[in-house]
Amino acid sequence: VTTGTALPNPDSDGDGVPNTADLDSDNDGVADIVENGGVDTDGDGAIDYPTPGDPTSMADVDGDGFADSVDTDDNTVAGTGDGGTSLPSPDSDNDGVVDSLDLDSDNDGISDVTENGGVDVDGDGVLDGITDTDGDGFADSVDTDDNTVAGTGDGGTNLPSPDSDNDGIIDSLDLDSDNDGLTDISEAGGVDTDGDGAIDYPTPGDPTSMVDVDGDGFADSVDTDDNTVAGTGDGGTMLPLPNTDGTGGPDYQDIDSDGDGIVDNIEGQPTVGYVAPSGTDTDGDGIDDSYDPDDGGTALVAIDTDMDGSADYIDTDSDNDGESDSIEGWDTDGDGVADTVASGSDSDGDGLDDNYDTIVLSGATSGSNAGNNTVAPLTDGILADVDNPGVGDLDYRENDSDGDGIDDAVDADDDN
Repeated sequence: VTTGTALPNPDSDGDGVPNTADLDSDNDGVADIVENGGVDTDGDGAIDYPTPGDPTSMADVDGDGFADSVDTDDNTVAGTGDGGTSLPSPDSDNDGVVDSLDLDSDNDGISDVTENGGVDVDGDGVLDGITDTDGDGFADSVDTDDNTVAGTGDGGTNLPSPDSDNDGIIDSLDLDSDNDGLTDISEAGGVDTDGDGAIDYPTPGDPTSMVDVDGDGFADSVDTDDNTVAGTGDGGTMLPLPNTDGTGGPDYQDIDSDGDGIVDNIEGQPTVGYVAPSGTDTDGDGIDDSYDPDDGGTALVAIDTDMDGSADYIDTDSDNDGESDSIEGWDTDGDGVADTVASGSDSDGDGLDDNYDTIVLSGATSGSNAGNNTVAPLTDGILADVDNPGVGDLDYRENDSDGDGIDDAVDADDDN
């Protein structure tokens, strides 16, 4: 007698519901159907039914339980190819773990649950405080249908899954969620030596070489639970996700992380030789081609003018002269008083106060928004350069001890 090999029937998230019956197989708060490239309009984790909430109304010509829209064989003619189209089931970061089982689908070191707007206090990549009344594997807090009453609408609320920069790529798949040229991992407090926006791999450029003991797609270095022992705390350390100015979202979603009115795209690179966003993202990873090494660009390495350990984009006094960037950057007449001051409002939600913001964020402006209409910071007249116009650096980066308009760094006689 020849016997076969039983299929493994895994339960990837260990919640007691095998993946075949689990609407959220990795417990990241996003339904498998969505992560596999499908549509879930009513947020219940299932194929959308003609009669919402009623599985018996599903179009299934051959009665095999597989919706015609995704079943390649509905038996209307012999063989396959007479039905729908399978969901693509992408592996966005090419690490060998499909997104529906991957706790960090873009390998930027920030968990999907966090980037999709959920809560992950313990840093294990799984939605916190899960209860599941109907036992479908989809947490009550995000499952719109917990079956306490018939139909949808009796459960929780889907995670918002924001697209912070309006580039058409949700943050959990976007390596630069605010499109400022500084990768999410670097703004979140991680290390990105090669500037590709992903966790540094043992074999550079090879996601499959990432150290991931438990195979959940979340690098061990940032996954607090690598399952070598029960519970969290046996893995790495979650990224700090700073929110430097304490407003809006964390730095990786904020185009002005320190709130000084000078956008991160400018403060993140040298004034002379500034490279503006191209507005193009050839490989669709969320990084503008100007700063994407994969597309011929040069990765930004954040400038720290005063070398105090805080890069200019998160430093409110970049030259350490005792006068804040919010004054020096906007004192265009040199009287020591900023000519533009914050309003306290941010209508388009991009992190830049309205009084400094010259572009309204939208799908049409997503490629240029983070640059805020800057072309050449030293000469375009947007930021103050009154100490010694066109020479040296902008005022917020010039430490001029003797007041002669020449930065100490290039002044042969900086004490006169």
